[in-house]
Amino acid sequence: MENLMLTESAIFSLQTIRKWAKFISIVMFVMIGMMVIAGFFMGFAFSMLDTMSYKQTMPFPNIFFTIIYLVIAVIYFFPVLYLYRFSQHLGNAFMMGSSDELTTSFQFLSKHYNFVGVLMIIGLILTGLMIIIAIIAGIFGFTAMNHAGQFSMLY
Repeated sequence: MENLMLTESAIFSLQTIRKWAKFISIVMFVMIGMMVIAGFFMGFAFSMLDTMSYKQTMPFPNIFFTIIYLVIAVIYFFPVLYLYRFSQHLGNAFMMGSSDELTTSFQFLSKHYNFVGVLMIIGLILTGLMIIIAIIAGIFGFTAMNHAGQFSMLY
């Protein structure tokens, strides 16, 4: 492949992308931190409800919410980290004029999009499964209602 040259317009666009990538990643790091705090707060709040007189029975342990929030935070952490490292290495590439840093920055951008793409595929598959389950549950529910109605008419 021929050596690619970046035009002034491409460099300007990449510098703009770098700033936005850094801003978005920093905001997302803060949001992930808030999610971790919320996860611990939810676990604590539900454990406090257990000690009060109007205790609600839940089908799962109180720590369940904390674990779910922490798992989601860990999953979100990696694409945000890759986006942040992309912005760092892209800035270094422009500051030092280094092709190696530019290559590294694009490798992190590639990791970011690979991770987000896999998450999207998993989300689409889970959404499809939930739709299928909802349709099947609706069919069984409708069938059960019809059978119950027929039996109640006999009595």
